[in-house]
Amino acid sequence: MKIVINHYLAAAFLFINESCTEKSMQETFHFSDYELKKTISAIIELAPHFGAKVYETKFLISYIIIDQQLFSDYYYLLRAFYYRNINNSTFTQNIFYNTYIGLKLLISNEAVNMDLISAELYRSRSALRYNLQWIKKFFYNYHLNIYNKPHYGLITIGNEFYKRYAMIALIGQLDVRIFNNDFFNSCTQLIYNDFYIRSRNILREFASESTTTISLGSSRILAYYLTIQRSRSHNRPILTPALSGFKQVIIRSHSYAITKMLYSQFYEKEELPLEDEMISFFILYMAHKEEYSEDEQFLKEIGIEKSSEILYKSVKAYLREKLKISNLEDYYNDLIGTEIKRLMLKHQFHILNLRMTNLGGRKHLFSNPVLIMILNSLKGIVNELLQEEELPPSHFGVLLSAIERKFQFTKIPCLKSKIALISRDNERELSILKCEIERLVPSEYYSIIQIIPYRSYRLDMYSDYLFITDTVPEYGPKLKYYVLPHHHNQLNDLLPFIKNHREFYKIYIDSKIILKKRTEFSTANGSSVEKDYIINNCLFLFYEQEVPMKIQICITKLGYDQYIGGKAVTNVVELNFYPDEYTYVILYFICKIFISYPELLNEQNADVLSENINQYLCESIY
Repeated sequence: MKIVINHYLAAAFLFINESCTEKSMQETFHFSDYELKKTISAIIELAPHFGAKVYETKFLISYIIIDQQLFSDYYYLLRAFYYRNINNSTFTQNIFYNTYIGLKLLISNEAVNMDLISAELYRSRSALRYNLQWIKKFFYNYHLNIYNKPHYGLITIGNEFYKRYAMIALIGQLDVRIFNNDFFNSCTQLIYNDFYIRSRNILREFASESTTTISLGSSRILAYYLTIQRSRSHNRPILTPALSGFKQVIIRSHSYAITKMLYSQFYEKEELPLEDEMISFFILYMAHKEEYSEDEQFLKEIGIEKSSEILYKSVKAYLREKLKISNLEDYYNDLIGTEIKRLMLKHQFHILNLRMTNLGGRKHLFSNPVLIMILNSLKGIVNELLQEEELPPSHFGVLLSAIERKFQFTKIPCLKSKIALISRDNERELSILKCEIERLVPSEYYSIIQIIPYRSYRLDMYSDYLFITDTVPEYGPKLKYYVLPHHHNQLNDLLPFIKNHREFYKIYIDSKIILKKRTEFSTANGSSVEKDYIINNCLFLFYEQEVPMKIQICITKLGYDQYIGGKAVTNVVELNFYPDEYTYVILYFICKIFISYPELLNEQNADVLSENINQYLCESIY
């Protein structure tokens, strides 16, 4: 028989009231006579699962307990389930389907066939399409993607750590223990076992005896995580290489010692988990602490250098003032790197409704994986420089120069370009230019170089080419041109243009980036202080004022007879934020990436950048 949510609600109604008449059940759930008979048959079938046996007489429905321990375990679960869902059973039915399919995708190590799920749930594939859409959006918040493998089924791709958090969130939506379903029964054995009960008891006991306050909800989620972590394979890497630099600092901390002590109680004589597993629980444990004691000597004890102390204070101020976080130990702030914050903030804990407030979820800055890879590498360079060199914040120019030297050696993936040389008058010059390009430009950056007479040029024949010309033809905007300045005597400028060519996207003549910062604030004499830096054709103009600033990123079209400051062709985005000299480092890199990847300059990325730039700039350098 197909069991639906209303059958479980009706069973809970019977167990709570000890007995009921058919009329009272029919009035409570608005059943028809046929639905009432089907429901009573379903309750009789479900009752042994809850340790009871149901009897139906002419006017009364009652039950007897056949397994007191089993009935006691389920009674309070059914009671909570009834009062939580009695007024919205249709919505709960959808949650049931969402939880079932989501856990199936997360737990299975193989492709999941939707035809089998459709048969198990007595529901058509078209009806399950809505649930699958919800799951895809839900998984997206945990950096998980669902891929359809033809003839096999659906596969979930993502980090193991995020998979565990998604499992916790799904189980938090609906307690799967009450459902008499083979798959949910296996989930119950996986999660609600003796280890879960022992872990939760230890957490409650530890919270009551120590100065750390952990709520009941937090202890339940911690116990969920411990149990899921224990059941999953410990051989799967869950922490990224970016954490390697923080491991020793974490391991020497007082809180990590507490974590290890907790783990020794959880696992007793069993083998302790891997170091990475313990660190991941340490992060989760720290995020749930509602009280903390300051340890001002911690920096000196672990020997943090002066240059890192600046970062420590910046991170501390950022967490407390910008994100309103005051429930972390002071010395733990210095341990937070880019990847650790991603585990602690935003997606996981916001969705799980934990004790971290004012942390609304945010989108990815960009969806382009190449851009994310480059940004991560550049942030690593910034962190490395700040640790190796004592650079006061005022030495911004020195820092930019140092990063610029390292950026020159950063390898950027590129596609091979098709190059077309066009000239109105001087084809001999183009022949010389072709030889120079072949001599100076590595062959990996282009597939063909072709000289095309201007009079025979046709747009439809060479729409996917990169054009190098001394005159810009009046053709459509999808083509890419490089105007020769003074008879191609600047081949060094031509090289990055060829190297960074992308088909089907437009770039502007001799593209350069201008980063301009403006403010309505003025000093007593009507002017404001201004500084500027020019590094590799990137012009930075900004003011030193303690007021919100507006920043404008734009691409400017420049020909050989134009100059920096010319007419802006595209206005990407205007931003408001408080000035911080370190944030210009990341802004500078964003400009460099726009030069290398002009296809990223689109409205979608501009909207996301405008929404998240303040927070992203603060996060990027720590």
